[in-house]
This record gives sequence, C-alpha cells and structure tokens, in this order.
Amino acid sequence: MMWKSSVAVAIAARRRASSAAVGENENPTSVDAEQLESVLSLLQSSADGSLEFNLDNMKLTLNEEFVVRVLGTPLVPGKNLIGFFKWASTKPEVDVTTPVVDSLVQAIGGDLRKRDVYALWDLVKEIGEKENGVLTTKILNELLSLLSRLGKGKAAFEVFNKFTEFACAPDADSYYYTVEALCRRSIFDWAGSVCEEMLNAGELPDKDKTGTLIRYLCKGQNSKVAHAVYLAAKEKDRGLPRSSVNFLIGSLCRGKETVQLALKMLENFSGEERKYAIKPFLSVIRGLCWIKDLEGANNLLSRMIDAGPPPGNAAFNFVINSLAKAGDMKEAIKIVEVMESRGLKPDVYTYSVIMSGYAKGGEMEEACKILAEAKKKHSKLSPATYHTLIRGYCKLDEFEKAVAFLGEMKEHGVQPRVDEYNKLIQSLCLKAVDWRTAEKLLEEMKENGLHLNGITKGLVQATKELEQEGVETQEEDIDIISKLGFGAYRFSISWSRIFPDGLGTNISDEGIAHYNNVINALLEKGIEPYVTLYHWDLPSHLHESMGGWLNDSIVEYFAIYAETCFSSFGDRVKKWITINEPLQTAVNGYCTGVYAPGRREGPLTEPYLVAHHQLLAHAQAVSIYRNKFKDKQAGEIGLVVDCEWAEALSDKVEDIIAAERRLDFQLGWYLDPIYYGDYPVVMRERLGDQLPIFSQKDKVLLRNSVDFIGLNHYTSKFVTHGTKNDEAASPWLYVVPWGIRKVLNYIAQRYGNPPIYITENGMDDEDDGTVPLHEMLDDKLRVCYFKGYLTAVALAIMDRTNVRGYFAWSLLDNFEWHLGYTKRFGLIYVDYKNGLSRHLKSSAYWFLRFLKGGEGKMEKED
Repeated sequence: MMWKSSVAVAIAARRRASSAAVGENENPTSVDAEQLESVLSLLQSSADGSLEFNLDNMKLTLNEEFVVRVLGTPLVPGKNLIGFFKWASTKPEVDVTTPVVDSLVQAIGGDLRKRDVYALWDLVKEIGEKENGVLTTKILNELLSLLSRLGKGKAAFEVFNKFTEFACAPDADSYYYTVEALCRRSIFDWAGSVCEEMLNAGELPDKDKTGTLIRYLCKGQNSKVAHAVYLAAKEKDRGLPRSSVNFLIGSLCRGKETVQLALKMLENFSGEERKYAIKPFLSVIRGLCWIKDLEGANNLLSRMIDAGPPPGNAAFNFVINSLAKAGDMKEAIKIVEVMESRGLKPDVYTYSVIMSGYAKGGEMEEACKILAEAKKKHSKLSPATYHTLIRGYCKLDEFEKAVAFLGEMKEHGVQPRVDEYNKLIQSLCLKAVDWRTAEKLLEEMKENGLHLNGITKGLVQATKELEQEGVETQEEDIDIISKLGFGAYRFSISWSRIFPDGLGTNISDEGIAHYNNVINALLEKGIEPYVTLYHWDLPSHLHESMGGWLNDSIVEYFAIYAETCFSSFGDRVKKWITINEPLQTAVNGYCTGVYAPGRREGPLTEPYLVAHHQLLAHAQAVSIYRNKFKDKQAGEIGLVVDCEWAEALSDKVEDIIAAERRLDFQLGWYLDPIYYGDYPVVMRERLGDQLPIFSQKDKVLLRNSVDFIGLNHYTSKFVTHGTKNDEAASPWLYVVPWGIRKVLNYIAQRYGNPPIYITENGMDDEDDGTVPLHEMLDDKLRVCYFKGYLTAVALAIMDRTNVRGYFAWSLLDNFEWHLGYTKRFGLIYVDYKNGLSRHLKSSAYWFLRFLKGGEGKMEKED
C-alpha cells in the first residue's frame, strides 16, 4: 500500500451529481462522470464477486476528487466504501490525505453499523501507525462519536488512548465522547479517570454536554468527580442546565462523605431560582438526616422558612423522623408545632414517626396519645401507624395489647398487612412460645387472602413441634445415632436459650438444664458432643436494641455468653465451635436479606462490618477459653467456614485469577486474618475503605485463634458458568465429589495443613407433598453423593491433608431456613403430618453398613 502524507486543499461539499461546476477559487480536477456512475452502481449493488477485481477491470482514471465524490455518495454500504478506499489507496495516483480519510469517516457515520465502524477503526489505526500528519483531532472525534452512538466504550477508550501516538491533541469533545461511550457501557471507573484527565488539561465541553457528563458520572456513583466538573464549569462562568445541577445535588446526598458538598451548592441558589428549588433543598435535608447531622438539617429547615423555598410536609417530616429515631421527642414535637404554625397539617406519616419514636423508647402511653390525636385529624390511618404500636407492645412482651391493636385496625377500616401479622406471629412464637394464638392469626390471614412467608410459617410449626416433641423424641434420636454407629454428634446452643435478652444479665436455668440433658444423654451412648455456640440465632433483643452484629458491643456480649457455656458444659464438651458459617450471616443476613435479620440497607458496607465483628467475637471467645478453661478442661476450639470449590473455567490466566479471587472472598475473608493478621490483599484492593481495619491489638488476638478448622462443603462451581453435574433439589447444589478434595488440599497448602473437621456435607431432596413415602425413603442419589464425597475425602487424606473427622448433614430432615420444610437433607425422614415419626432412609442404612460393616444390622422399615 502506498501511503502519502501530502496535505490536500479542502474538498467541496458532497456532490450527488455526476459532474459539478468548479468555482473561481477552486483548483479544477477532472472527474469522468461516466466512470463515477459505473463505480457507484457497482458499490451500491449487492453483486457477487471480487470488488477489487471489478474495479481493476473498469480502467478508472483516479484522482483525489474522484475518491471524495465516491465516498460522499449516500446509500452506499459502509463495507463497500471501505473496500473501495483500500483499493484506491493502493494506486499511485491517489494520495491518502486528511480530507479523504475525513470523507470516509463521515460516510460510515451516515449509515451506522457496528461491523463497519470497527472495520473503519482498524483502517484508521493502520493509517495512524504508518504515517504522521494524516489523522486529526476532528477525525478521531468523529470516530469517537460513532463508537459512542453504538455504546462501544472499550473501543472508544482505545481510540482515546491513541491520540498522543497519532500526534493529535484531545479537545473537549474528545473527552466528552469518550466518557459518554464508557458510561453507556457502565464502565464508570474509566470514565471517571478520563474526566480527571479532562479537568487537568483545562478542557470542558459546552454547557449542555458538561451537564450530560455530570449526569453520567452521578449514575456511575462517581459524584465526587461530577462535583469537580461542576466546580470547573463554575470557575469558567459556564452556566449549567439546572436539571443537571439538581441531579448532582441529589447524587451527592446519597454519599455520606459528600452531603456537605451538596449543602454548599445550595448557596448558589438565589432569587426566583431559589424560590422554586424545593427538590434540591429537600434532597439535602434528607441527606443531612441520613448522616445524622440533625443540627444541620434543622438549620437548613429554618433557612428555608426564612428565605425559601417554602418547606412542605416532606421537609418537616424528614427532620421529625430523624429526631424521633434519635429519641429527641421534645425537639420533634417542637418541629411539629412549627409545622402547624405555618398552616401545614401533620399528615398520617408525621403522626406515625412520632408514635414510632415514643414506642422505641418504651413510652407506649405517649404513643397511644398521639394515635388518639391522629384519629381526630384523619378519618383513615395507615397500616404502618398500627404496625408501630404492635411492634412496640411486642417489644415489651405485652402481646395481648398487640393482638388488640390488630383488631382495632379492622374496626377503623384499616386492613392489616402481612407485615403486621408477621411481626406479631414471630413475637408470639419466639418470646411467648404461644403457637396457638399464632396459628389463629395464621388462619385469619388465609381468610383475608394474605400469605405469610415460609420462614414464619415454619416458625409456627417449629414452635408447635417443640412443645409436642419433648424429651422422649430427643432420647429416641440419640438412640438412633448410637445404633447407626456414629461416634460424634454436632449441635448448636441457642444464645437466647441461655440469656433470653442476649445481654448476660439473667441466665435461664431451664436452658442450662436442657443442654446438660442433651450432653449427658450423648455421652451415655458413647457419642462425643461437638458444640457450636452460634448458628445464626441472634437474640432478638440484641438486634432491636443495638443493631446486632453491626454494633461492636456485641463482641463483649458474645464473650459473656461463650464463657457461660464453657463454665456450664466444658467439663464434658471437648470440641467447641465459636461461629458457624459467618459468611452466610454477613452476606445473606446483611446484604441480600435472605436470612435473619433480613437487612438490605447497607450492602456495600454492612456485610464487611458484620464479618469484622464476628471475627473479633470469635477471637475473644477463644482467648477466654484458652486463658481460663483449656488447661483444666483439655478441649479444643475452632471456627466453621463454608466454601464451594471455585474451579477455573479454562486455563486462561483471567479465569485462574477469578477462581483464586472467589476463594479469597470465601475462605480468605475469615481465615487470612486468623493466620496472617489481615484480610486478603485482593479484598483490600477491591473494597478499599469498605473493609474495616484491624488494630494491632486485634491482630494479636486473632493470630492462630483456632485449634482446628471446621469446613462446611456441599458443592463446587465454575466461576463463570454452571456445570452439567447431577443436581440436588436446591439449585445451587451440584454433585461434584472431586471439589471437596481440592478444597481440603487448598486449605492445607495455604494455611500450613491445620487440623480439619468436615462439619457439614450432604445434599437435599425436594418435598412438595406429592411424593409417596417409600420413594422419599429410597434416596439413591444421596447414597451416591456420600460414596463419592467420602472417597474424595479419603484421597485427600492420602494427599496428607490433616483431616480429623467428618459429619454428614443432616441426621434429621429439618427446618431449612428461608426454604422451611420444603427441602429434606436428613438421613432420617421426619413425617411432619403424623406426629413427627422417624423413618430411616436408604442413606441411613448405607452409613450403618459403612460404619459397622457386616455386623451392622437394624430392622428396615416396610
């Protein structure tokens, strides 16, 4: 190819005619009209054959204007234009000049097709790499614009990064189109870095484009950079669209560190503009309340009253709600009075938040007074109003009053929602152990066409079973464990069964007696108890009064609870587990909200704070055990973590790294601080300030704070795609025996081959109520599962991993968290409809033969 860098005179506008008059100031160039028509006919056709071959046979008289005329003709497919350009550029009489390339870029933009634009970029890149001076900022900007319209962010970023290499200086439009393309593909991090380059270069597009940039950055949660763009525009005295400014203020108010920047921006509102700026002012009040700057919110409300924009109910309600949440009821009532003095009528929400504040402080009498006032002012109240009172009385264990308010709701024409029933039923089961009233409410819900979630339904059933089951069933189960040949049994202690309020102030003698009976019964049968202190059942009082695992005070309360268990049971219990699967509590309890306490409010921070406090609680409990009990009781203590093996989908480096990263976010999250003193490097790099910091004292407490690792393992996954292995009833559970061997070897290699107990391993069956009992008992797939996984464990032991024991999950079909009783993991079938009778499945008989060999005999059920 012959590339020439001569600079041509400007070509006239695209001509559709086959010939055109030449002006006095133009350099006339001869174009054969007949040849031009022939070429255009060829390019516009879809005839088969070689384009280059056909063009060569035409014996064309070529020059620059001929090429520009062809490129400027509409309705020619982009693929053919590019083919013609490549063919023409090989001819010695045609120079590849700036106007020619510019014409081609514009032509491709007229009929936008992804394939053509990518081919154009490959061609432009080749031109730029071979010759200097041909490509210009304008050409590259046009290309960026095309890629932006197609939403091809990475390609646009590649073009942007070629500016320097092609001796072109990016201008304001270069930055704009690059950022726009990246944001359209949601590549917001790169977009932020390009914006920072733009600001450093002192470039800024026109006000409308700048406003669009601000919106894009805000959508990508990069409001700090968006604010920097705003300040640059302000410095250049470039008025931005008010909608973009308001959008930025709203975005800044969604970040705790940026609310004050939004407050500062309000100073630029004045006159008529301020009068109608209620939306941004309301956003800032809401933001200040969110970060608990109640003084700032109150001051802004006062300024709005004095200078506008006039605050409405929403502004007052934000402040009143925040004051009520903070317990400052006196100030909250004052704001209500100010609200009324301005002629605003407190709405139902206003009364509800005031009632909530009183109820939270246990002042139910005051809350009822507010309810009476609300009834006078409003003919119809909301379910949330009554929910506040029901919740308040449940908190005080005054369940009769709570039930009475449920009835009052209906009398006043307010239909109770699922939330009201759910809270009351949960409290009746968990605190009053009154399943009879709970069952009545459940029937009432059905009559009203309301449907309760599976967790609470299961809770009613479980509470009923607790009363019905009694000591006889417990002794029966322990007898079955012994007859099947199992030498150990793992169970958990319920924190609230030892300390009902979780605080360690009032110990439950009945709870202590219950667990003493279980432990003694196991030991009498020669079964060693493995005891877990925490398996996700946080005392409700700790959650409601202090936020549960979000509050660092829980470390102290967990330590009190753990010490009580060590002193009460440690003379017989020699294997202790502090916390079971802390990852599940952190992620599914405080991010997805699938498990208790069902929080979704802070998914970017709360899971990591919860995990941090869990680790410190674990370490504190271990320290107490080792310093006060270990020498005398001669036991061991560890932590149970769960891990799905992450198998790289291919041998590609990125897949291998992805698999390693997944393991770091599962195992490393909890084990690295224990063995290495901090979270994995990849977590620190990716999460930054989202991860809490360990003090030096914390690190000392955490280091080597396990005598063994408990591993819960059920399945394995490819990190990017599913597998085609056999599935259990749960969609997440694939049968992949080799995965457990890999996990065990990974732990051994990464953490110095510590003692490992496989504390959970098993699979479930679906129970929709339609499968006959004899089919449920013949669980062949579960038998295959255990055979495969135990074989893999044996191979891991041959690999010299330090595996000390194995627990199948589970002995009995049980309450499977949010799935209730629909999934059955047990070796033993529990008939929930017929007195909770037990029936051994095929897998139980397989374990009997496996553990006792030919001597293992037990009457098999019909």
